[in-house]
Amino acid sequence: MHPRPRLNLHIYGSNITHESRILKETETIARLGLVDKVYIIGLWEEGLPSEEAVDDRRTILRIKPWSRWLGEGTIPKSLKLAEWMSRIALKFLAQRVAMVNIHYVAGLPTGAFFKVFKGSKLIYDTHELETERHGWGKWRRKLAKAVERLFIPLVDEILVSSPPYAEWYAKAYGKRAHTVLNTPSYAPIRTTNLFRERFGISSDKTIFLYQGAVGTGRRTEEILGAFGNSKDPDKVVVFMGYGPLEGMIKEAAARHPNIFFHPAVKPSEVLHYTASADVGFCIIENTCLSYEFTSPNKMFEYAMAGLPVVVANFGEMKRLIEAHRIGYVLQDSTAGGISELIARVDKAELQTFRENLASFGKIYNWENQEKVLAQVYQKYLPAKK
Repeated sequence: MHPRPRLNLHIYGSNITHESRILKETETIARLGLVDKVYIIGLWEEGLPSEEAVDDRRTILRIKPWSRWLGEGTIPKSLKLAEWMSRIALKFLAQRVAMVNIHYVAGLPTGAFFKVFKGSKLIYDTHELETERHGWGKWRRKLAKAVERLFIPLVDEILVSSPPYAEWYAKAYGKRAHTVLNTPSYAPIRTTNLFRERFGISSDKTIFLYQGAVGTGRRTEEILGAFGNSKDPDKVVVFMGYGPLEGMIKEAAARHPNIFFHPAVKPSEVLHYTASADVGFCIIENTCLSYEFTSPNKMFEYAMAGLPVVVANFGEMKRLIEAHRIGYVLQDSTAGGISELIARVDKAELQTFRENLASFGKIYNWENQEKVLAQVYQKYLPAKK
């Protein structure tokens, strides 16, 4: 009689279409044979398959709560979340769940269920400083902190995406956290011409790139304002991503010949597109502790593709940019301050930054980060011989 396969669940409240960190982590876990099967569990969305094989060891499950049939606003979101989590628990109740990675604070109760009733190892695998996120009001923060404080004693390991996050969790709960930066796999810098060919941008123009979610808290509107008022025909900007401000960007692109919009691409294709720009914007606003401490994947993707990075004048991103001399720190993140930076960017300085970026990529890559992830897993699940 064969033993039941050891499963690893990764639970996150999104549709799992652009979750590069989860896909990288699970690829490492599967490739190293640390478990037999990995399920990446997210929310069902119209037009997406409810079950999607990533490879022979990884499957994405998008679970639709039965309450979704009743329509928006019929049932409170908190009850829909509880019902969705319950469906996850029921689906795997009779299976051998060796490890559960919870990727956001709302999933901790489900992780606790598997810990208590299934004996699963529980990993709190956060993408941000979960209780100090952008856009959360007073009461939502209080609730998140209460949930985290209640369930953190059951957590076996904490994984975080930035060193200051690890320090915060150690100070707040007295628990060690392991830093696994959300870096891309190592690749020598090779430029491409995808944006120039797609939009007819000539080789003498400097392409600035905004990549990722287009929403509030990331200076999207200020970048649009800076380029919308720019008188320099040799500096253009491409927005590549998705989010609530897509419409605004498309309207600006229709009015201004130096602004372009490109839809988001698959995580596996991102660097190829990124490498067709010259400078990358990563101007996060200092609106919360999570943003002050963040080391976002966008910054590392720019760097791996050879793009000098533009960041705001605070936090962990500023420290990295200045320590390695791989980009620009804005003193003023308004449209006017961004305009001043655009005007002073020159090709000679960009070349100096690119030389530093080649060394940076050899340090900050997924091959180095996955070693930490593997060590955490091997404490509980030794790789098969």
